[in-house]
Amino acid sequence: MSFKRGVALLLIFFTGLLAWQHGSAQVIQNLWSRTEITLLESLSLTRLPVVPNDPSNQYQQNAAAITLGQKFFYDPRFSGDEGVSCATCHMPSNNYVDNLALAEGRGVGTRKSLSVIGAAYSQWLFWDGRADSLWAQALGPLENPIEHAGTRAQYANVVRQLYAKDYEAIFGKLPSESIWAKLPKRAGPTGNATERAAWEKLSYAERDVINRIFVNIGKAIAAFETKLKPGTSRFDLYIDNLRKTNPPSTLNVDEIVGLKLFIGKASCITCHTGPRFTDDQFHNTGVPTPQKLEADEGRQRAVRALIQSEFGCWSPYSDSSSNCGLISGNTNAAQAPAGAFKTPSLRNVANHYPYMHAGQFLSLADVVSHYNAAPKAVVGSSQLKPLALTQLEQKQLVAFLESLSAPVSASANLLETPVLPQ
Repeated sequence: MSFKRGVALLLIFFTGLLAWQHGSAQVIQNLWSRTEITLLESLSLTRLPVVPNDPSNQYQQNAAAITLGQKFFYDPRFSGDEGVSCATCHMPSNNYVDNLALAEGRGVGTRKSLSVIGAAYSQWLFWDGRADSLWAQALGPLENPIEHAGTRAQYANVVRQLYAKDYEAIFGKLPSESIWAKLPKRAGPTGNATERAAWEKLSYAERDVINRIFVNIGKAIAAFETKLKPGTSRFDLYIDNLRKTNPPSTLNVDEIVGLKLFIGKASCITCHTGPRFTDDQFHNTGVPTPQKLEADEGRQRAVRALIQSEFGCWSPYSDSSSNCGLISGNTNAAQAPAGAFKTPSLRNVANHYPYMHAGQFLSLADVVSHYNAAPKAVVGSSQLKPLALTQLEQKQLVAFLESLSAPVSASANLLETPVLPQ
């Protein structure tokens, strides 16, 4: 393409944008092709389906379980020192993120906390997908020594002492006092030496009593998190008005050009698809390893953990192990790409800094610059290819991404801090 022709096309494009802002329906047809409009509409929040049913959690839509799960989510007594709750890292007042490069609970982790907004739509949870249900994901941090650092027996006793009435109304009777008298106050397979030894002394039946309560804690938390969905952004308003006559403008020129780049030259749409802007799959994007951290195998290591999971969809603690939807390519370590991590949703991405699985990039500009350069991967092979975006185009792409911010969508009672039992 000649320089003069390129300039002429740019002038036509920007003239079209400016005219569109004054309400020309005809210009919209010139700005976006029918194919592009169809693609853009697939990204609108109006296309977000109902939350898929999780057959492994029969309490997912139980109103009482949702309310109880919210209390569990906020209660710091579900931690070893009674000082860490789910809300510590997933802060409701901050879009359910903590804006830390590495999650901090009882210690500092090796990965960043993901937002739980819209997480109920994912089959694979965590950055590496090592949990196959939202309830199994909720259980992981509770036992992790550097997150909540508590034990299953401890949490079962919290339920018994503080939540017995609400729990029994949903999940059935708790064990009798004679059984509780035989169980340790703190015991679990991931606790300290004393707590692990106490767990080892328990019979299978005694462990099962504790495990059932522990699992139901996770299922209640998952029921609550299922209600957290992304809210309508300026981008959604723009897309929903595309086919209207004289539509109002909710995006500026830079944001619209950034959107053009997103679905075109920048190839973001390859992985960031659908209303949540994620394909929920795992990709190696050549992200560098932070200093003081070991190279992370990502999905490849997680697949091995998933197969051995005590609380997988196929486990005795699942409410239906016949419909787990397992895919061999997602559960075969040999097929899992090394150094691959889950595509995060881009909803509210401007509020989710720092970025990538260990907070390697401080800003969206840094992320776009990385994708533009497409460096080689430290682990495995990167799927990126250089984009050849100009500095202006990179800024415009960032401008579009910032238009995806919106308040969390949830019922009013779920947005309020619940009153916890004393």
